[in-house]
Amino acid sequence: MSSVSDLRQQIERLLQSADPYPFLAVVEDYLAAVPVDDAIRARAVSLLAGKGLLSVGAEVARGCPPASANAADLHRAAQQLGAVQTDMIEPRTTEKRFHANLEALRGRGGEFGGLADEVERAWRDGRGEITLHRVSDGNLLARAVRSDGRRIWLPEALDFANRIEVLSANPKWQGVLVPPFLIEGVGAGWFIPRLHAATRCTYLTYSPAIYVVEPNLRALAAVLNLHDWSGVLSDERVYVFGGPQGWENWKDLVVREASLSLPLSVINLATWPGAPAAVGELFLEEARNRREAEFNGIRRRVDGHYDKLDRAHWARRYATAGAADPLRVLLVTSRFTTFLRHSARDLAAAFERAGLGARLLIEPHDHALLDRRHVMEMFEGFRPDLVLVIDHHRAEPPERYPRNVPFVCWIQDDLPPLFEPDVGARMHELDFTMGYGRTRCVLQCGYPADRFMPSRLAVDIGKFAPAADERPDPSLRCDVVFVSNHSESPETLRDRLLEHNQDEVLQRLMEAFFEETRPLMRSPRFNAGYSAETLLSDVEAKVGLHCPDGPFRDRLMGMYVRPLVDRTIRHATLEWIADWADGAGRVLHLYGRDWERHPRFGRYARGVAEHGGHLARIARNAAINLHCGSSPSLHQRVLETLAAAGFPMARFHPLDFGPPGHESFRRYLLDRDIRGPRRVPIDELPSDYIEGRRRRDALMGRATPAFIEITREYLFEQNPRSGDDRRYELAELAFPGFERITFDSPGLFARRAGHFIAHPEERADIVRSMQASVRELFTYDALVNRLLAFLREGLSRAG
Repeated sequence: MSSVSDLRQQIERLLQSADPYPFLAVVEDYLAAVPVDDAIRARAVSLLAGKGLLSVGAEVARGCPPASANAADLHRAAQQLGAVQTDMIEPRTTEKRFHANLEALRGRGGEFGGLADEVERAWRDGRGEITLHRVSDGNLLARAVRSDGRRIWLPEALDFANRIEVLSANPKWQGVLVPPFLIEGVGAGWFIPRLHAATRCTYLTYSPAIYVVEPNLRALAAVLNLHDWSGVLSDERVYVFGGPQGWENWKDLVVREASLSLPLSVINLATWPGAPAAVGELFLEEARNRREAEFNGIRRRVDGHYDKLDRAHWARRYATAGAADPLRVLLVTSRFTTFLRHSARDLAAAFERAGLGARLLIEPHDHALLDRRHVMEMFEGFRPDLVLVIDHHRAEPPERYPRNVPFVCWIQDDLPPLFEPDVGARMHELDFTMGYGRTRCVLQCGYPADRFMPSRLAVDIGKFAPAADERPDPSLRCDVVFVSNHSESPETLRDRLLEHNQDEVLQRLMEAFFEETRPLMRSPRFNAGYSAETLLSDVEAKVGLHCPDGPFRDRLMGMYVRPLVDRTIRHATLEWIADWADGAGRVLHLYGRDWERHPRFGRYARGVAEHGGHLARIARNAAINLHCGSSPSLHQRVLETLAAAGFPMARFHPLDFGPPGHESFRRYLLDRDIRGPRRVPIDELPSDYIEGRRRRDALMGRATPAFIEITREYLFEQNPRSGDDRRYELAELAFPGFERITFDSPGLFARRAGHFIAHPEERADIVRSMQASVRELFTYDALVNRLLAFLREGLSRAG
């Protein structure tokens, strides 16, 4: 009696809840034990009817024993409710959905087709035992006959649609390479489609894999009758396993396929009554152990090959490699990038044109994350002589790469791990670097200077060359074209960044910076040589606010100040061009995302420029290709324009030109054998340097100091003994006569643009000259030749 009394108290407590589902989930068990509790039965019938579950309410009312005091009333209610069974879902209404789901599975082929057949048989064999119900609040529930003849809920009568199988309002998955998900059971069928929708393209094209294991085929069949999962099941990133062998089949897949990452944990959904205990975590641990063992075996074999190859071996290998036994290069990149993916592919093609063997290791599909075993398998089969990775060092994921193989990190982006103070100390003697930031890397991070090759980004001339039968395209013809995705106005950029930043001091500084610097940045006298840090300091002094140094200030500079400076330069320049085009009857085209939304520039919008052939045709059909912003003209877009035989014009940028009097200053350092930092009175320096320095300082909005600081950084960069080719650093040296295609005001643009439009032959001569420099200095083929020579020299020194 005490157990029945306790159950009655539990039922009464559940009745106090605003959510009736927990009560409805257990009340039939209680009534089976206490069938004559008419009050509880009547309450259950009322709540079931309130939820629209009229057929179930009729069942419960009909179950009242005839001898019970309220049997007549309850049986009458059962008759009334049974006549209106609107909650019952007829099989004919679910059949089409069920078969569409099965066809989506079969469309995947292989084991998925076999699973579809098994699910169909399981449903057909047990169809008469399961009923499907539609609840008025949106839930879809199933009921079945138990072995003792009682009817029960499958898996339970709970608010799955609105409370249980829901996702967090802000799971913070966007912008993240989310690990795969492993779901044990299908529950009531709501969670998995919601997870699928919420995890689509969390990082560019990446969407995480979703593994679903449901040992009960009838549970899976019921869900596929109730829900449209066709989009989920046809997606190659969703792997469904069913039946008694479901878990073993899942484990075999993830052990076999190195490109499929393992989930971090298991998500357990509600299971049908009588299901065995959850086993997902056990199988996940077994899969981890199997993959670890297989990786360790491959790693031992790879290390056995490379550990015996010392520096002297690599010096000989690089010196003697030829057509009969070419060097083998492994390039590792990510599918989930834009430019880096293209860059790695173009570099691999250039290595092959140079006669080397090249392999590109990249995720095979959009739900893969490159696994260390995948990398190690490539080492075992390909045996590379060189590994090249963009923006990552060997030490970042040390388990991925053997120690004794030459390794090049190509720095293309300002990523924090590349610029930590101890990076150099963690570098191996066979680690080399190329790219930008050498001064910072060597002086602040300890990179070996003699193993760092400064380089710009490169361009593939062939990708942008015209087809043999290409003709001018009237739809692309224009006088000036500008290709950029920076269509958001400076004002909109400011508002968006303010909205996403809740710190009061930062907000006030951001607003003050915009208002105080806007007149200057929109004027012709402004240029990208102005110091953004100085602009911010001036604003701080004027408005009486201060942002402390450190991460807080770095955040303000990187998140707001520099993007706003760049955006304002771009849009102010575009206003000059648009005013000129409107006034002179010229044609301006803008390519990139969302230009059509801009209130001033929307009418010039022409959609998005696709990288490669489309971009090249745009460049060739325009008389002038505009470059402006914070970046100097040795920029990827300018190089691609020239590769396509397009004619560029650039807004003046001081960093495209060397400091006036530079050679005199270099001779000054050499003559006095100055090798360390010092302060020198400016009056002691060569007169042409003094005059040029004053002009340049005025141009960049700063005062010329009485003393010139000869810094460690300056000596490193300008070392006259280094022999660096400065054509890779300055547009005026890379492109003789570069100054004549630049402009620093609306008037100068109008004069030079008018001249070049009127003289196409002169444009063609300039393009041919600049294109020759691109071929010599900035193609992937030129970069490969430089890099191989650099590595041979470096390995020879090391050997």
